[in-house]
Amino acid sequence: MRTIAFGSTNLYKGLRDGGIDGIGRYCQALTEEFEKDSDLKIKPFTFDEESPKDSILLPNYYLHALTTGLKSLIGRQDQYFSGVDLIHATDQWMPLAKDKPIIATVMDTIPLSHPQYMRSSFRHLKSFFWRQLTRKADHIITISEFSKSEITKYFNYPAHQISSIPLGVGESYRATISPAEINATLKKFQLPENFFVAIGTLQPRKNIVTLLKAHSQLPPGLSKEFPIIIVGRSGWDENQEIKAAIQAASAKGECIWIHYVTEFEKRCLLQRAVGMPFISLYEGFGLPIIEAFASGTPVITSNTSSMPEVAGDAALLVDPNSLDQITQALQSLIEDQDLRDSLKEKGIARSRQYSWKNTAEATKKIYEKYC
Repeated sequence: MRTIAFGSTNLYKGLRDGGIDGIGRYCQALTEEFEKDSDLKIKPFTFDEESPKDSILLPNYYLHALTTGLKSLIGRQDQYFSGVDLIHATDQWMPLAKDKPIIATVMDTIPLSHPQYMRSSFRHLKSFFWRQLTRKADHIITISEFSKSEITKYFNYPAHQISSIPLGVGESYRATISPAEINATLKKFQLPENFFVAIGTLQPRKNIVTLLKAHSQLPPGLSKEFPIIIVGRSGWDENQEIKAAIQAASAKGECIWIHYVTEFEKRCLLQRAVGMPFISLYEGFGLPIIEAFASGTPVITSNTSSMPEVAGDAALLVDPNSLDQITQALQSLIEDQDLRDSLKEKGIARSRQYSWKNTAEATKKIYEKYC
């Protein structure tokens, strides 16, 4: 049996704060799949984050880096991983251990390729450390061919040591929810019968301001009859433009912001929505796309970065900077039932290519190469 030290800082931080992000969902799903495998023993590790009793708790990452120096830190972190065969760092919190093989998951290169999408506090210093430490990994796992090409470019890392393993979608998304349960969710959040749903943490690259502007251009009455339900916590408190745009649209009856929903409630919203606009400016993958596909929800997404690769021909692709293209796509989903039916069918078929079981099996094959 192989014992894998599995980075879970983001997961447990999200569980503590009441909502996990894409990295957290990745960690949670892989852990659940690996627990079914008798050949693997997963031992979570976190940096200064509350976690299960049997996990590895490492000291605060930046505090140690600054106060003890990298050389000393490497020596101190090795002791935490005794009895472990391999370390899998799933986020930017790279452990500094020299005697164990390290696999690093890099979902995107945003801190290096698009630093303007990162919070300003020490972002360049953090990105420098992340790049230098990640380059020491024995192998990198990423989530799309697009991200693989970006990692090769921005990390100057050998392409043959990078594996592209797509994310998965939970089987629960394929299960039909009863109208009564969906209506109960709509009633809880005081939502109308018809709406679009936009899912994701509120931050500049999610392009919410542009989406709301495009939505407001719909023919008279349609923007209120089909408002946008935004689901996601605020991830960029210092950027007031997003919140101001949401408040303005909400005041006109064109938008409702829900900060948090359960996984079941998210599925309810997806199954009732007319469509899901996901017009991000940059994604390493775009997990909501395949969650919407599996739910039978028509998708509008961007023709940039990884999103065309993930969506294939199962979504409407638009220029995320074109208000007219976005408006036209929204209007098409409202008015064209045949289009919605076609996208629903294509999306369901496309979603079958993605499963967490496949993600876990491909990841295990990487582990087997190094231990």
